[in-house]
Amino acid sequence: CVCLGAIRTWVWESLPPESREEHFRQMIARQPLPRAGEPSEAAEAFLYLMRCGYVTGQVLHVDGGGSII
Repeated sequence: CVCLGAIRTWVWESLPPESREEHFRQMIARQPLPRAGEPSEAAEAFLYLMRCGYVTGQVLHVDGGGSII
């Protein structure tokens, strides 16, 4: 399972730009890494789990460190 944090994807496009940026600012303020993630960074997590056949039952957090706070 991959749990994503603030990742800039097309899903956010339905929000008005000012609301979207405010939402990202709030999410980023609650994590140690001071930026939003990129789709390619999220994709690497999914690819890792697909490639590594011996990893089972794990949760991989791709959230800029937000899950450790």
